[in-house]
Amino acid sequence: MIQAGEADIGWDLGVDGVGSLPKENLRFGSSAESYALTTNTVWHPELKKKKVRQAMVHGINCQELIEELYSGYTTCRGNIIWPGIIGASEQNTAPYEYNPTLSKQLLSEAGYDQKNTITITSRGARVAKQVEVPEALVGFWGDIGMNVELQIVEPSIRSARTKCGIGKAVHEIMTASGRDPETDDPTNEDFQAAIDKGSADCPSGDLFGNQPSNETLDFGRQLRYYMSCTGIRSHICDPSPGGIQSQIPAALAASGEERQRLLEVLADKFHDDVLFIPLFDLPVIYAVNSDLNWEPRLDPNIRISGM
Repeated sequence: MIQAGEADIGWDLGVDGVGSLPKENLRFGSSAESYALTTNTVWHPELKKKKVRQAMVHGINCQELIEELYSGYTTCRGNIIWPGIIGASEQNTAPYEYNPTLSKQLLSEAGYDQKNTITITSRGARVAKQVEVPEALVGFWGDIGMNVELQIVEPSIRSARTKCGIGKAVHEIMTASGRDPETDDPTNEDFQAAIDKGSADCPSGDLFGNQPSNETLDFGRQLRYYMSCTGIRSHICDPSPGGIQSQIPAALAASGEERQRLLEVLADKFHDDVLFIPLFDLPVIYAVNSDLNWEPRLDPNIRISGM
């Protein structure tokens, strides 16, 4: 339609369609999302080991992955945020080095047990190359001696599993004790009891294909969703004295330079301890009439008033 002059803009052409149009008919933008894997650091016997998670990210050749699957039209990241977002820094968003030798060493130091299968749960068609990415990861991790499987499920099934995080288990602990999780505040003892109890009374998982979005330009949103012991989608919970949970209230209440400082400390922890398996920014490629004076926004919203 762009070639025939029947349309002035086409949303999300996809990486496979780039070669069908000349450069003047293309615009490269962002979906404000990252491609990452939510990681069950709370209950999975291997994923709760920091060195196993570190081995996994060092076992991924991210640059090769984006060159082969996305024709190089994106950037590898070591976090689910990027520079410019409050809490981000060059250090805590830097991609991890591809070093399979180091990966094998870390697995050995961690006492990794191959009998503990790790399953990636992914939906099939949310974003471009959604199936090919985890297929590649299974291959990378197999090369370093890990036992990882891929399961493609209906979006509703994946969604239900992602909501069986630590916050759901905390709700169950509080309800069993006669308290109302909607009105009563949980304690560190509740958080630890939920960890000790095991997964919530619903099917959870090990690794989930995820595309966290950053339209708010603030790490606080990700902190609430994915690093808090109260988040139903969170598979991260650190109720230890001085740990992540104790740092969250002050970080979320702060503003200005203090907010940047406190969120950056937590984003450093997210990166260094590999609390997710982060991969790359998600691009959106537009096909446009070459006469259209328009540049994409950070998010995928299209505003006619900006043309």
